[in-house]
Amino acid sequence: MQNITNIIKKAISKDDVLWSIYEFFYCLEHLGSKGYEVSYCEDDDEKVTSISLSSKIIGYIWRRYPLIFIPTDRSDDVQIALKGQAYIEYIMVTDLETEELVLDEDPEVDSVVSYIINKSGFSATDFWFYHVV
Repeated sequence: MQNITNIIKKAISKDDVLWSIYEFFYCLEHLGSKGYEVSYCEDDDEKVTSISLSSKIIGYIWRRYPLIFIPTDRSDDVQIALKGQAYIEYIMVTDLETEELVLDEDPEVDSVVSYIINKSGFSATDFWFYHVV
Protein backbone atom coordinates (compact mmCIF):
# COMPACT_ATOMS: atom_id res chain seq x y z
CA MET A 1 0.00 0.00 0.00
CA GLN A 2 1.19 3.48 -0.86
CA ASN A 3 0.35 6.28 1.55
CA ILE A 4 -0.33 9.39 -0.55
CA THR A 5 -1.22 11.80 2.27
CA ASN A 6 1.99 13.82 1.97
CA ILE A 7 1.82 13.96 -1.84
CA ILE A 8 -1.70 15.39 -1.67
CA LYS A 9 -0.60 17.86 1.02
CA LYS A 10 2.23 19.02 -1.25
CA ALA A 11 -0.18 19.46 -4.16
CA ILE A 12 -2.71 21.46 -2.15
CA SER A 13 0.02 23.67 -0.66
CA LYS A 14 1.05 25.03 -4.07
CA ASP A 15 -0.89 28.25 -3.71
CA ASP A 16 1.55 30.19 -5.89
CA VAL A 17 0.40 28.30 -9.01
CA LEU A 18 -2.72 29.39 -10.90
CA TRP A 19 -3.57 25.73 -11.45
CA SER A 20 -7.37 25.57 -11.72
CA ILE A 21 -7.56 28.94 -13.48
CA TYR A 22 -4.79 28.66 -16.07
CA GLU A 23 -2.14 25.96 -15.67
CA PHE A 24 -4.61 23.05 -15.69
CA PHE A 25 -5.85 24.08 -19.15
CA TYR A 26 -2.30 24.65 -20.37
CA CYS A 27 -1.46 21.13 -19.17
CA LEU A 28 -4.40 19.70 -21.14
CA GLU A 29 -3.44 21.61 -24.28
CA HIS A 30 0.19 20.57 -23.95
CA LEU A 31 -0.71 16.90 -23.51
CA GLY A 32 -2.99 17.17 -26.54
CA SER A 33 -0.15 18.59 -28.62
CA LYS A 34 1.97 15.56 -27.64
CA GLY A 35 -0.63 13.07 -28.91
CA TYR A 36 -2.53 12.42 -25.68
CA GLU A 37 -6.31 12.68 -25.51
CA VAL A 38 -7.99 14.42 -22.58
CA SER A 39 -11.66 14.10 -21.64
CA TYR A 40 -12.28 17.45 -20.00
CA CYS A 41 -15.63 19.05 -20.82
CA GLU A 42 -15.95 22.64 -19.58
CA ASP A 43 -19.75 22.43 -19.49
CA ASP A 44 -19.60 19.62 -16.92
CA ASP A 45 -16.98 21.38 -14.76
CA GLU A 46 -15.31 18.03 -14.07
CA LYS A 47 -13.01 17.94 -11.06
CA VAL A 48 -10.85 15.11 -12.39
CA THR A 49 -10.19 14.44 -16.07
CA SER A 50 -8.67 11.45 -17.78
CA ILE A 51 -5.58 11.19 -19.97
CA SER A 52 -5.86 8.66 -22.79
CA LEU A 53 -3.55 7.25 -25.41
CA SER A 54 -4.98 5.30 -28.35
CA SER A 55 -8.43 5.52 -26.69
CA LYS A 56 -7.17 3.80 -23.49
CA ILE A 57 -7.23 5.73 -20.21
CA ILE A 58 -3.70 5.92 -18.83
CA GLY A 59 -4.07 8.50 -16.06
CA TYR A 60 -6.10 11.12 -14.24
CA ILE A 61 -5.49 14.82 -13.58
CA TRP A 62 -7.11 16.57 -10.63
CA ARG A 63 -8.40 19.95 -11.77
CA ARG A 64 -8.46 21.45 -8.30
CA TYR A 65 -4.76 20.85 -7.57
CA PRO A 66 -1.65 20.00 -9.63
CA LEU A 67 -1.81 16.23 -9.14
CA ILE A 68 -1.63 13.40 -11.68
CA PHE A 69 -2.31 9.71 -11.09
CA ILE A 70 -0.34 7.66 -13.61
CA PRO A 71 0.83 4.05 -13.94
CA THR A 72 4.57 3.67 -13.37
CA ASP A 73 5.11 2.33 -16.87
CA ARG A 74 3.66 5.54 -18.37
CA SER A 75 5.05 8.08 -15.90
CA ASP A 76 8.30 8.88 -17.72
CA ASP A 77 6.50 9.72 -20.97
CA VAL A 78 3.96 11.99 -19.27
CA GLN A 79 6.59 13.69 -17.10
CA ILE A 80 8.71 14.36 -20.19
CA ALA A 81 5.67 15.77 -22.00
CA LEU A 82 5.02 18.09 -19.03
CA LYS A 83 8.64 18.84 -18.13
CA GLY A 84 8.03 22.59 -18.00
CA GLN A 85 5.42 22.17 -15.27
CA ALA A 86 7.70 21.11 -12.42
CA TYR A 87 5.12 21.93 -9.73
CA ILE A 88 2.90 18.97 -10.70
CA GLU A 89 2.86 16.16 -8.16
CA TYR A 90 2.69 12.61 -9.52
CA ILE A 91 1.22 9.56 -7.84
CA MET A 92 2.65 6.50 -9.54
CA VAL A 93 0.50 3.38 -9.39
CA THR A 94 0.82 -0.19 -10.64
CA ASP A 95 -2.30 0.36 -12.72
CA LEU A 96 -5.38 2.53 -12.39
CA GLU A 97 -7.57 -0.24 -10.94
CA THR A 98 -5.40 -1.70 -8.17
CA GLU A 99 -6.49 -0.63 -4.67
CA GLU A 100 -3.01 0.26 -3.48
CA LEU A 101 -3.50 3.82 -2.21
CA VAL A 102 -4.20 4.87 1.37
CA LEU A 103 -4.69 8.17 3.18
CA ASP A 104 -4.11 9.11 6.80
CA GLU A 105 -6.78 10.96 8.73
CA ASP A 106 -5.63 14.53 8.27
CA PRO A 107 -7.85 17.62 8.57
CA GLU A 108 -6.11 19.40 5.69
CA VAL A 109 -6.48 16.43 3.32
CA ASP A 110 -9.96 15.58 4.60
CA SER A 111 -11.13 19.07 3.62
CA VAL A 112 -10.36 18.44 -0.08
CA VAL A 113 -10.75 14.68 -0.58
CA SER A 114 -14.20 13.14 -0.88
CA TYR A 115 -15.46 11.78 2.43
CA ILE A 116 -16.92 8.77 0.59
CA ILE A 117 -13.54 7.34 -0.43
CA ASN A 118 -12.26 4.35 1.57
CA LYS A 119 -9.01 5.79 2.91
CA SER A 120 -7.68 2.38 3.93
CA GLY A 121 -7.49 1.17 0.33
CA PHE A 122 -8.55 2.70 -2.97
CA SER A 123 -7.43 2.89 -6.58
CA ALA A 124 -6.70 5.84 -8.86
CA THR A 125 -9.99 5.06 -10.62
CA ASP A 126 -11.82 5.18 -7.27
CA PHE A 127 -10.34 8.64 -6.71
CA TRP A 128 -11.53 9.72 -10.17
CA PHE A 129 -15.01 8.27 -9.59
CA TYR A 130 -15.55 10.02 -6.24
CA HIS A 131 -14.23 13.37 -7.50
CA VAL A 132 -15.48 13.55 -11.07
CA VAL A 133 -18.65 15.46 -10.19
